[in-house]
Amino acid sequence: ADLNVPFSNINEAEFLKELIISNTAVTSLEGIQEATSLEQFHLTDLNLSGPFPSELMQLVNLQGLFVNFNKFTGTIPTNIGGLTNLQQLYLYQNDLTGQIPTELGRLSALRVLAMASNSFGGTLP
Repeated sequence: ADLNVPFSNINEAEFLKELIISNTAVTSLEGIQEATSLEQFHLTDLNLSGPFPSELMQLVNLQGLFVNFNKFTGTIPTNIGGLTNLQQLYLYQNDLTGQIPTELGRLSALRVLAMASNSFGGTLP
């Protein structure tokens, strides 16, 4: 059964630093952009599909983003460059395509970048 988790009031959890919803039946990330204190977000193996969630690009305090084993399609949003605290980015095993945005190369704190099992083109920035 699908799990409907409304993230609309998550901003009230002002000290929430890590959220792990991996391997659950969560079907939507709507409202997650309000979790502005998040530093680690794990949404591995949710079978989420569609474009890479733009809501994630608003979580500017993220240090770790784990979105592997989903079915995201399309390109990595260029505004990923706004996640300047990002140290770990796990994108592997999705259906992402296109060029790797040059903005990814500007993430100076990035230490781990896992992008295998997608269909990216071009070169690493």
